[in-house]
Amino acid sequence: MRKTMTRTLLGSALTVGLLAGATAANAATLFQDNFNRGVRDPVGNGWVENSDKEVDLFTRGTSSDQVMRLIGNPYDTVTATQNNIDLTGYENIVLSFQYKPWNSESSDTLEVYTNLGGLVFSVSLGGAQDWHNVSFALTGADNASDLDLIFKLTSRDDSYSEWYWVEECTWKRERGKDKKVCKDVKKKRELKDKEDWVKIDNVLITGDLIPPPPPVDTPEPAALALFGLGLAGLGAARRRKTK
Repeated sequence: MRKTMTRTLLGSALTVGLLAGATAANAATLFQDNFNRGVRDPVGNGWVENSDKEVDLFTRGTSSDQVMRLIGNPYDTVTATQNNIDLTGYENIVLSFQYKPWNSESSDTLEVYTNLGGLVFSVSLGGAQDWHNVSFALTGADNASDLDLIFKLTSRDDSYSEWYWVEECTWKRERGKDKKVCKDVKKKRELKDKEDWVKIDNVLITGDLIPPPPPVDTPEPAALALFGLGLAGLGAARRRKTK
């Protein structure tokens, strides 16, 4: 009894392991772009830009790699769209990418949209101007044949002015002597918001292969024959009882 139970547990564990391995093996890359095509415009690889002057390939920074750069002037909306990504036959769709703000403020935003789920990601571009890693599931994208992926930079005018005081001095000659005369003067300073950037890199969409439906059990021919014999025997027994 103990040996039988041990074999059963080992068999169950092996089955679970095989299923887990099969699930991991089904993961697939459905779309990928690292933008390493040189510093240039347009972006290429199927990306559609709403403005050639505001979307390009640019240096990543410390490495020789390239990234997709969205450039927004005050009160500007910049988009880059990848159309018709085919996810047919796959589920558990996950989108991953990296982004880095540059010269942007908290009122500037990066948003990601799809034609299936609308707004799926939004972040303020204020704060640290570092690389950030993002990864999340795309709800409603399972088995889709025409996913549109849209990156959108919304740049708002963060120009401002401020008043400040400064001491100004002049020299005057009084009674044959030079005298320094100083007074506080109020002045206005203008700070203009010229450009806001966001860099996008390593866009990746993955998914798991949708498993086939379970097979439908059909009786073997021998089993059908035995079933027929059983019915015939049951009928004969009923006839004998009737007589």
